Amino acid sequence: LVIYKSCPHIDQPECGLLAAKILVQTIRGKVKPTSAIVKPELLFNIVFHNTSRAPMQPLMEAAIALEKQPGILACSIAAGYQYADVPFMGPSIVVVADNDPALAEREADRLGALMWAARDQLFPQVADPASAVRLADTNSEFPVALFDLGDNVGGGSAADATVILAELLAQGISGWVVTLYDPAAVRASVAAGIGAPIALDVGGKTDAQHGPVVSIEGSVRSLHQGIYEEHERRHGGTRFLDQGLTAVVAVQSKDTRAEGFLILNSIRTMPFSIHQITSVGIQPEQQRILVAKGAVAPRAAYEPVCKHIIEVDSPGATAINRPSSEYANARKTLYEWHRVG
Repeated sequence: LVIYKSCPHIDQPECGLLAAKILVQTIRGKVKPTSAIVKPELLFNIVFHNTSRAPMQPLMEAAIALEKQPGILACSIAAGYQYADVPFMGPSIVVVADNDPALAEREADRLGALMWAARDQLFPQVADPASAVRLADTNSEFPVALFDLGDNVGGGSAADATVILAELLAQGISGWVVTLYDPAAVRASVAAGIGAPIALDVGGKTDAQHGPVVSIEGSVRSLHQGIYEEHERRHGGTRFLDQGLTAVVAVQSKDTRAEGFLILNSIRTMPFSIHQITSVGIQPEQQRILVAKGAVAPRAAYEPVCKHIIEVDSPGATAINRPSSEYANARKTLYEWHRVG
């Protein structure tokens, strides 16, 4: 088993080559892979999956260093998908040795102990939507990205959460860009035509946990097929992307002259490429606040263009603080749940 070493996942070529090397050597009889797995009793919140900062960074560096040691073919750390209500939910460490089960087990245990030692670093301190929007607006450097953790599209969320949009409107913020999945609003924008004034009820249509439907007024700025292309290394490695028929609406605040751009698309789309924005004629560096519906994966696309990234503890299917009471099958002994009772 060979797992990405980076999150955002941008090391597909390296992982593919390592897996192929082990496979070829195994077929030729040069190695005999033997594996061991350790699963520390941790939740390992998705906020901490970023391999560029602690607590995950030193753990992944230890895994990379181990792969350079004699007798070790691969070492992988999977932080785990915290929304899966299954008994084995949680992180896993897999060490593959060359015909040496004891070595694989010993090193897996060692890395498991390192992860367990970091357990008290795994309690997220993330701003609520109102505080995050205020913090972004008062920043001295722009653009600022707000990561909508509760509506993490790559994690399986709805893509139409309105909590941050509503907060931007309520605080009268200017220069923002928000993307929402709303095929009905796209159809209405197409019917109105480019340049036409429009009133729409947007977002919040999948279920009740992603915020209410929000009424907006503005004008249809542009319409697009929704196809775009990414040439750089980005999470997942996808080059050709499609967010479906897309409308950009220039939204005017009812109480102030604040204006923002609402990108309405017809296909739930993960914000893994900044071209989701640039392909519809919006230049990120000319905006103040960009809202990305994700947790860690969008960093590869947004860090090169944003001065700051602010994570937002928002509600939704991928809310970061789901209590153990919402799980039927996951182990309630996981440290984070057990410590908070």
